Amino acid sequence: INPPESTLPAPLDIPPREPNQNLFKWLLKSGKLYLGFYKTGIKNIWANYKNVKPLRARFNSTQTPQLPPSRGKDGKTTHQNLYAKFALTRAEFQFLMRSRSDVSRVPVFALLFAVLGEWLPLVVIFVTPIVPYPCRIPKQIRQTREGLEKRRHDSFRGITDGYVPNSKVMRGEGEVKDLKQLNKGQLMHISRSLGLHFGVWDRISYGHFPPEMLLRYKVEKWLKYLDQDDALLKRDGGIEELKGEELKLAAEQRGIDILGRKDDELRKNLQLWMKGRSEGKVLSMLLT
Repeated sequence: INPPESTLPAPLDIPPREPNQNLFKWLLKSGKLYLGFYKTGIKNIWANYKNVKPLRARFNSTQTPQLPPSRGKDGKTTHQNLYAKFALTRAEFQFLMRSRSDVSRVPVFALLFAVLGEWLPLVVIFVTPIVPYPCRIPKQIRQTREGLEKRRHDSFRGITDGYVPNSKVMRGEGEVKDLKQLNKGQLMHISRSLGLHFGVWDRISYGHFPPEMLLRYKVEKWLKYLDQDDALLKRDGGIEELKGEELKLAAEQRGIDILGRKDDELRKNLQLWMKGRSEGKVLSMLLT
């Protein structure tokens, strides 16, 4: 269930500045600690890249699990184990996906690292999306989560662009069941609440950008990922097996607020998500 800890940031403890401590010396000392943190992160990314190669070959040769199962004529979901023979465990699947994401960010980040060295933390806090996850400092992660949850709350209340999301089919009856039924407002809300497009577009375009075609592509890609991850979570032990940061990441990726919430509460929310998944209500949950 839980991927290797090398896919997460290493522990980082920066001592606070003493009252009489020279500012420059404190910054230099802190910079060296950050430097060690970044070196560990890059080392882990490289090791992960090498270790994930056999998984990549197995992943490319296996049948991708699909959820939710097809709905019968009576409208009820058929509980078929469509992913029992999937070649990877959930931990391996996450290991593969995270390594792929981290490696794609390495070139630009490595350039910044080479130029700025121990002064890098003064800059990267403003460019978090280009930073591989194992190289993100606690302040970055906290700020990203605070920003995402605020965007989500504002979107649900219609503050961002005046659109209040709902799960109803446009010009029809009942709730949306398929991505093709989503209108642009619904797509924009899902993308915004899951952090699939940059927040700057919310501030300057008032819901006009990104274009609908791009939104649909991003939402479809993310929903496919969640289909796979939900399938493997169910097969390999369930929500109870998620530990620590992995529990938070799983909740966050499904549009569940995590700041200030205890593990038991997050597990309960994820169990409700899985229940909704089995009933074919993923889109409804994301919109309400």
